[in-house]
Amino acid sequence: MNSLGLGLAVAVAAVSGMALGALCHRSWAAGAAKRKKRIPVRWQLRPRPLLTEQEQEVWHWLKRAFFDQHVLVKVAAIRFTSPRNVAEGLRSHELLNGIYCTFTVCASDGTVIGCLDVPGPRGLKASNRDMKQKLFEECRIAYAVVRAGKLPSLEEVRAAFLGEIDPSDEDLALNSRSPISQSFADMDFDEALPTVPDTLRPASGAALQEAPLQIDMEAVAAARTSLRAKLERNRKIRFTNFDPLSASSDRVEEDVQEDAGDNFAVQWEDSFIMPQDGQLPESRKR
Repeated sequence: MNSLGLGLAVAVAAVSGMALGALCHRSWAAGAAKRKKRIPVRWQLRPRPLLTEQEQEVWHWLKRAFFDQHVLVKVAAIRFTSPRNVAEGLRSHELLNGIYCTFTVCASDGTVIGCLDVPGPRGLKASNRDMKQKLFEECRIAYAVVRAGKLPSLEEVRAAFLGEIDPSDEDLALNSRSPISQSFADMDFDEALPTVPDTLRPASGAALQEAPLQIDMEAVAAARTSLRAKLERNRKIRFTNFDPLSASSDRVEEDVQEDAGDNFAVQWEDSFIMPQDGQLPESRKR
């Protein structure tokens, strides 16, 4: 009997000890989590450049190419996209929460025209690139990848993003002005037609009798339809890869390692902890 009572007491003590230990651990964990979220008395941080040297080169080039638009830096994709239905909203937010593009080109009213990525030292993950390509294609937003030092011409990037006429297309190059100075798509079609004078003069200089100008309106309408169709095809949103290193494989750079648990990580995912550029001048560290 005494042995039974002693065993029961030991069991009760053990259970009580375990319960007390669990309670203490829970209290300690809650306190640790609270301390972790507490704002530090002094931040162990210093300012750093928003762009790397390579990104700055592309940024200045973009500002020259899109002089009539706005070039924004590292804008989150969720800032200019929205779910079509509430059911997919949370899932889409989880997938896109960490997705950024190096540069975003938008119109004066804030409408996004296209996005552009500049691969960092570790390259751009193929999964990240392909996901952006599919996302922006469905949203009818242009997307391109460029590399500093190997930039395309200003006309090429404007044609890819704005659908402006490629000067090499003889059928569309009806206007002698550069697409940089004016988008042919914004012109009225009648302005592109050659002007025919009402009165013609022979070599002698004598005036000829005025005659009503006969215009085949059906031909004009057909020409207008054909031109607009070509312009629409030229405006078609597509992925434009100006980076030759990413033209043929499922990787942008051979040394890029895919992480199974982080397929959509952005190329500057660790730039907060380990900046890609060098240290700031001593005057900026204080």
